[in-house]
Amino acid sequence: KLHGSEHADTLAAMYNLTFSYGETGRWKEESELRREALALDRRLAGASSVNSLVYKRLFADDLEAGLDGGTIEARREALAFARRESGPEHTATLWTMAELAHSLSNAGRKKEALEQFQELLSLREKSSPPNHPDTLYIKTSLAQSLYENGRLDEALNLREEVLALDREHLGRKHKYTLWAMSDLAKSHIAKGRWDEAHRLLEEVVEIRRETDGPAGAHTLEAMHQLAGAYGETDGLPKQVALREEILRIRRGAFPADDPNTLAATTYLANCYRASRRLKEAIEVQEPALAAIRRALPAGHPFLIDALTNMAACYELNGQPEKAIQLRGELAGMPERNGK
Repeated sequence: KLHGSEHADTLAAMYNLTFSYGETGRWKEESELRREALALDRRLAGASSVNSLVYKRLFADDLEAGLDGGTIEARREALAFARRESGPEHTATLWTMAELAHSLSNAGRKKEALEQFQELLSLREKSSPPNHPDTLYIKTSLAQSLYENGRLDEALNLREEVLALDREHLGRKHKYTLWAMSDLAKSHIAKGRWDEAHRLLEEVVEIRRETDGPAGAHTLEAMHQLAGAYGETDGLPKQVALREEILRIRRGAFPADDPNTLAATTYLANCYRASRRLKEAIEVQEPALAAIRRALPAGHPFLIDALTNMAACYELNGQPEKAIQLRGELAGMPERNGK
């Protein structure tokens, strides 16, 4: 009332209230007030508050979280404001560019995202050395964008550069170094360079066991990635052994109905089936399928996969009646018959 509804201080108060709503779990009110505040911010030409760029970026985050539409438009507006108020090479401008690039990628606009990341790296390299954390972050994002655009050689070369810098400046056990190793392994896999991929992923698993422990989430994820890489070559025995170890660790550390434990069971059963160890596949999968049935509704993709795999095991093991029963159940599921 003191300043009126179209005043800069009123805008600041509105944004402050959105933070309070968010901190107390009143997210619907937070989102609604943030949209109202952004509309006022636009009417005041975006120059009414020193924090205007922060508010615009937060509003775009709301949109990306699925609370509304128009994420990319909001990000472009925030970027235009940052360039106007702070200049094209300011840190806030560069981070806003990165957010726009990621939103473009998430929206499937991969070519536009790539162009944005390339421009972003060019600007960042003017003010920061190659080993600066922000530069390495942008290079990592650009490499992923190149990968998603099918420019595999360029992605691989850039990932090798990032990994070399991470190892030199952060050490081989740093989390960013380990992520860079996993990314580079993916590029090697895409190029069919399996030995290089296996070597990198084996090293990641070794380090994760040391730094995160055998049952650490990152350790188990690294083991899962390595097992998948073994399965793409003639390394099926290695994959089976690693899948058995993953399941043994998960059963010892997590409840039997833990979703990731059930997924590990399914992966191992698939390995047994591929190895024609059908009795073991069925013994592992049957109790897991029962737990999946209890946990998931009919038609859930994970349940459909589990039923499909179980039916295949029964069929290969000479139990056609059980296979037919499961296939009949699959045929009646809503997602399968389009209802």
